[in-house]
Amino acid sequence: MPLTNEQWQNIAQAEKKRRLRSNLLTIIAFVVALVAVVAGLYARKQQKIAVQKQQELENAIFKAAVMRENDRSLYLRTNTNEIFYDNITTLDFSNFAITDLPNQVLLCPNLQTLNLGNNTIATLPESIGKLTNLQTLDLRANQLSTLPESISRLSNLQVLDLRDNPALSPYDINLEGNKLKTFLAKLSKGEIRFGK
Repeated sequence: MPLTNEQWQNIAQAEKKRRLRSNLLTIIAFVVALVAVVAGLYARKQQKIAVQKQQELENAIFKAAVMRENDRSLYLRTNTNEIFYDNITTLDFSNFAITDLPNQVLLCPNLQTLNLGNNTIATLPESIGKLTNLQTLDLRANQLSTLPESISRLSNLQVLDLRDNPALSPYDINLEGNKLKTFLAKLSKGEIRFGK
């Protein structure tokens, strides 16, 4: 039995609706993919901005510490980082509300005094052992629970202040190989002074 005109029209309309639905789903899938790409690009841009802001903050903190303790012209007149970092012997980051050791500190081979007191530093990197000219290290009033093994490589260290780090255990402190003259710590049995 042949199909009537009405049946052919119904089939044609159904096919037209199917194609329309298929095209609509393709458009929706394309829009969703486009939104995902744009969202990914935006997220990458935001991440890049966050990293840049973090680097700017670290640089500002470092600059403030340099200017706090050193000749201000040292920072401003030097064109190359090598000369600049080589000239720094003292850095004072006390009361800066920092949680980590600024990376630039490790670029100062002649650093002798490093004050990190009254911050919220919980750990120090093993790379602190590279500061072999360090003589004074002030870590009082932080959140330290352990010290890195590399502390023992600070062969010129003479003063170490660990007071007011309540989670720090005396068993986590290895000071072999230092020239320590003054050791200040408020550990479980009160303040301890240790030295020659």
